[in-house]
Amino acid sequence: ESGFENYGPMGDQFLKKLLPHQPAKRLGTPQEVSSAVTWLLCEGASYVTGAILCVDGGSAYHFLPLIDIENSAHLPIYGTLP
Repeated sequence: ESGFENYGPMGDQFLKKLLPHQPAKRLGTPQEVSSAVTWLLCEGASYVTGAILCVDGGSAYHFLPLIDIENSAHLPIYGTLP
């Protein structure tokens, strides 16, 4: 359970928009997150310091369009000069 059911129809709408753009195409499970935490707590991870371990199904590595922009032609292209 993700907890999004607490938000009613808005939670469903958010997930409907989110999941197709998520590289894993699904939410993570508590077992997947706890596996990462368990590894960080074990002796095998004792040399890991100052690191960020993303347990996010790859969502940190892509642009997630949460809103639709119908007419994006007027938006500037990133990196162009005025």
